[in-house]
Amino acid sequence: MTFWGVRGSIPVPGRSTIRYGGNTACVSVQDGDTIIVFDAGSGIRGLGSELMARRGPLVIHLFVTHTHWDHIQGFPFFAPAYVPGNEVWVYGASILREGLMRALESQMDERFFPVSLEEMGGGIHFVELESGSRISIDDLTVSCTMLTHPGVAFGYRVDSRAGSVCYITDWEPLSRYCSTAPDENAAVEMETEQYASRLDEDVTLFCQDADLMIVDSQYDCEEYEMKRGWGHGCVEDAVAIALGAGIRRLALFHHDPLHDDKRIDEMVRYSRGKVREAGRRMEVFGAREGKAIRILGTPAGVPMSCNGKK
Repeated sequence: MTFWGVRGSIPVPGRSTIRYGGNTACVSVQDGDTIIVFDAGSGIRGLGSELMARRGPLVIHLFVTHTHWDHIQGFPFFAPAYVPGNEVWVYGASILREGLMRALESQMDERFFPVSLEEMGGGIHFVELESGSRISIDDLTVSCTMLTHPGVAFGYRVDSRAGSVCYITDWEPLSRYCSTAPDENAAVEMETEQYASRLDEDVTLFCQDADLMIVDSQYDCEEYEMKRGWGHGCVEDAVAIALGAGIRRLALFHHDPLHDDKRIDEMVRYSRGKVREAGRRMEVFGAREGKAIRILGTPAGVPMSCNGKK
């Protein structure tokens, strides 16, 4: 598994973001010749450049969480999609099928981009998914679940004989949202909080015992209060949910464009402290462009193998 883009909202290149990276969301999971990609933010350009060095036709499975711009803006620059003989399968929520196609087409309209979606040389196919769908791709299985985010957003999980990876970005846990938005009617408030807890528990169960969880942790608690309802989570919830799910390794993801490398370092240290306070063992790190991780399916509490930045 490799991180190609780890940032949220907008690319932020520069000296202050060079260590973690400034490209928007894109993560690849590869098993032999099987290529699975999550999101097509600006980071997908780098992935495309690496894939172009391979011989023979490529079959690429791209799972889009949702169509907010930071998750699709890199697609026009994904070089393999222009090569005849290559196949790019694009997956997304069924109720977004036309929206997904239209979003990709719209950002490649001649007003904004010189090449249209129809002019891409590779075969591009769209596949509808329902929440709870399971797709078998060679030796891998990809599952999806609904997340709470403005519009419609999916979280994904990949399971293989080697281990499992969960990709849960652009998710605002409803329990925190409801706890900071009291209703004048106490009964309604209690019912709402119970409903929110059930939805959050669904995500926790979806990620249960995964070897790696990549999770939206854009804010701290103070920042969240100013941006409640924007569809993103905070590090406290990321750690709590990962611990509840028995996650072995946690990657803080979708870094705020206002957060420089030092700020992300602080959030990582804070999260590790929360794990220690809970008396648990779980490795926590900040997602960083170029970082590749080999999923080994090791026992809980044992760090997995990973290499450094490419």
